[in-house]
Amino acid sequence: MEAFAFPDIEAELVAWLASKLAGLGSEAVVATKVPNPRPVEGVRVARVGGIQVNVITDEPRIVLECYAATAPDAAALARMVRAVLATAAGGVLSTAWCDRVRDLGMAFLPDLEADLPRYLVTAEVRVRGTPL
Repeated sequence: MEAFAFPDIEAELVAWLASKLAGLGSEAVVATKVPNPRPVEGVRVARVGGIQVNVITDEPRIVLECYAATAPDAAALARMVRAVLATAAGGVLSTAWCDRVRDLGMAFLPDLEADLPRYLVTAEVRVRGTPL
């Protein structure tokens, strides 16, 4: 049986989402770590689990932490991120083919350490691996 490697979903989503948000006029910084100094608006991408569906298909669960200076701005950014993410299915992210996106919802969870409003967008993204 042939072995397959799966894409780094965090890197794929950072590049893809940053491009899509910029195209919509957003200045949100998309990264896997919150930059220092912290930008006014940002999205932190994190893989938090998921499953390998079969030999060639991975389905990582991702959380997109959307933060801004105010709760309404953080909510608006999260809604935009959620809407954009839904368009990924049936296309290429940065370099990886995405078969499906399953939206698992949005939740308000303030960043107590930074004292900032934050919304979490959770989803499962089904991607294909490439042969080794």
